Amino acid sequence: MVNKLNSERDIGWLSGIIDGEGHLGLYRNRQKRYGNGFAWSVRIGIANTNLDALRFIKSMLGVGFINRKSMPARSSKYKQGYAYIIDSASSVLRILPQLSLRIKASQSALLLEAASIIVAGRNNIGTRRLDEIHDAMRKLNQRGPTRDSRGRFAPAGARTESKNQPERESALRRREEAKSSLPLGLP
Repeated sequence: MVNKLNSERDIGWLSGIIDGEGHLGLYRNRQKRYGNGFAWSVRIGIANTNLDALRFIKSMLGVGFINRKSMPARSSKYKQGYAYIIDSASSVLRILPQLSLRIKASQSALLLEAASIIVAGRNNIGTRRLDEIHDAMRKLNQRGPTRDSRGRFAPAGARTESKNQPERESALRRREEAKSSLPLGLP
């Protein structure tokens, strides 16, 4: 059961951690039981070398698990890394609306939509929309230099007013709609 975030301080802190260290993703998982098909899954992940911080987040939210990340061969140069992961669509639907993400607001809105399709059991019906969401999230999560609307190199995730502003506004609208569509009694 997902715990409700009680204070503005907790909400702000966790939002900042996810914006800075986190990852929001939608994945296609090939599974033999579906023949040639696959299953969709959503994920909120936070990578960090501070295990205590990740344990605190896990206790704050009451869901998820922590994995130890594999180390490179030259591990004496690096600190051990860990990843806190939430991979339950119903947990994602309860956590994301409580947060106030700024950098990952578009990904958050898309992930909420995908999680609601998955929880409703409309994987087969919603496959086309899930494909669209997956493609959009891959673009938003892209690393490295990209080109802006004029063909100039821009940092990954950089937004140009002319091209991405309407997309961001519609993502924020979808996020607010998802918040308002949660049943009463859920955080």
